[in-house]
Amino acid sequence: MAVRAGNSKVAYRQYCIMRRFTAIIKLYIITALLSCGSLANAQQNDSLLLQKMDSVEISLITVDPGQEIWNLYGHTALRFHDLSDGRDLGINYGVFSFEDDGFIWHFVFGTTDYEMGTFPMNLLVEEYRIEQRGMREQVLNLTPQDKLQIFKALVENSRPENIRYRYNYFFDNCTTRARDIVELNLTGKLRFSHSDATEYPSFRKLIHRYNEDFPWARFGNDILLGCGADRAVNFREQQFLPHNLCHDLDSATYNGKPFVKRSSWLLPQSYDESGHTAKARSIGQILSPTVCFVALLLLTIAITLAEFRQKRLYWGYDLMLMLLTGLAGCVLTVMIFSEQPTVRVNFQLLLLNPLPLLMAWSAVRSWRRRQSHVIETVCLCLTILFVIAGFWQTYADGMYVLALTLLVRSQSKRFLFKRLNR
Repeated sequence: MAVRAGNSKVAYRQYCIMRRFTAIIKLYIITALLSCGSLANAQQNDSLLLQKMDSVEISLITVDPGQEIWNLYGHTALRFHDLSDGRDLGINYGVFSFEDDGFIWHFVFGTTDYEMGTFPMNLLVEEYRIEQRGMREQVLNLTPQDKLQIFKALVENSRPENIRYRYNYFFDNCTTRARDIVELNLTGKLRFSHSDATEYPSFRKLIHRYNEDFPWARFGNDILLGCGADRAVNFREQQFLPHNLCHDLDSATYNGKPFVKRSSWLLPQSYDESGHTAKARSIGQILSPTVCFVALLLLTIAITLAEFRQKRLYWGYDLMLMLLTGLAGCVLTVMIFSEQPTVRVNFQLLLLNPLPLLMAWSAVRSWRRRQSHVIETVCLCLTILFVIAGFWQTYADGMYVLALTLLVRSQSKRFLFKRLNR
């Protein structure tokens, strides 16, 4: 739901142009006022700009999902088009760059800042043409006063101290920003056609619709998202997804009239009725997380049977599992301190936690002496709690299989050591 600076030559040019947004807006205001022939005072300026708004169209732009992790869920922008002089700008609240210092670190902790960017509309269209993503325009049925208010809000947002904002994927993103900048500056009443009794899916289920064809992206999302992502959302919250907002605006009314004056596709639609792009099966779909975890379970069972047959413990395999699960647990532990409210309470920590790293050395020493270790009891207790907590949280694909793998590996030692120590 964002545009990454540096994604292509076109995107790089957009990112550079974004830096000049304030100058573009100021130039537009001055030109508009001069064309009306007066710079007398602020009240007269508003009057002249209000006349200028008669020839302006403001649209919501909805972009279809892409193929990269950051654009799987689509994108939203605004269009400011002056039909009298041809000025045509796209306003985008989803500009970021991987090259920013500590981007990944800030993203994990929920402290990522996105920027408002304004680009010539033809460059914005060309960017998504290259990515082969559909682009739909909904021209909004606004009064000149509405357009002026929105224009002033955009100017205020373009100031250096306001151009950046703290991004939150579910609650404050490029789509909600575009919606709010329009809705909060309307002079009339905007009404959406919905029932308060309507039940909406959880955040997790809403994004599952879009990452179905990308199992590893879904796994990454689900492993980081906690139980906060499994609560039912309300009508406004579900509008964090571009296509949801687009759909809701189609049936919205403003001052008793349709809010969308006309709708058209600037670029051909690229997603099917289920909400995702039709694609051939990739290696990532064939070797999905569940398939990989089942393979790990079968390997674990094979190694365990070999131990009983050969009457020896392959403790190196256990050490590898402890290191991998412990490192994954460190990541989930760090997420507790994130500013993202939907990742702080994550019951998958019961299965993936740093304890194996802390106990690895003492566990290996005990196993080499053919003795059980407290880690086996801890693993059993945490696995039971993990299964119980699954009633409140939807786990990532394959996590129950991983739980069974770790349980088999830890509890088999009790029987193996009894047999070896006879």
